[in-house]
Amino acid sequence: NEAVLTAQELRWLQQHNNQVDVGIAFVPPHTMELDESNHYHGVAMDFLALMEKKLPVNFKTHFYPSYSALLEGAKTGQIDMVFAASITPEREQYLNFTQPYTFLSNKIFVRKTAQSFQSLDELIGKTVAVIRGTAVAEHLRLFYPGIKLFELKSAKDLMLAVSSGNADAAISVAASAWWNIKEEGIEIQKSFRFEKTL
Repeated sequence: NEAVLTAQELRWLQQHNNQVDVGIAFVPPHTMELDESNHYHGVAMDFLALMEKKLPVNFKTHFYPSYSALLEGAKTGQIDMVFAASITPEREQYLNFTQPYTFLSNKIFVRKTAQSFQSLDELIGKTVAVIRGTAVAEHLRLFYPGIKLFELKSAKDLMLAVSSGNADAAISVAASAWWNIKEEGIEIQKSFRFEKTL
């Protein structure tokens, strides 16, 4: 109910007719999945629907073609809220964060014939595909400058880059990667856990 909102938050909602503009991007299957009726479903969308039932708020969704475009929309004030994002130093400059409501496992993906990589240190000097704008990309850029980043639009693009040999490895949310591997029939691969959860 309204008791969970601060007086400042309630005033903001009143000033905006109780509407919050939320940016979303298609990140299957754990966060959003498009059904036969062209509606989005998944953990984040279900969470927003639950909040709409409990709070005096109406979420108006704005679809972005990629996660990096979504974050740019947040930076420039096109939207009030991002449907899901991990906390990073860069993002804290323009976003406030709630407590996490889900945790996503990232893995290193390689071709079946490739060497195994058990840590990020082992990827130094290698070309690693990551999704542009993600927490993984920011983490690698800050703490592993020796890794050659190959930044792409989606988990599907990452898996194709590894499969084709354009990247030595890819780091992706495991659920998204395996969903794309299965849906697209992509020849991958092996996957390995690594020590850092992002």
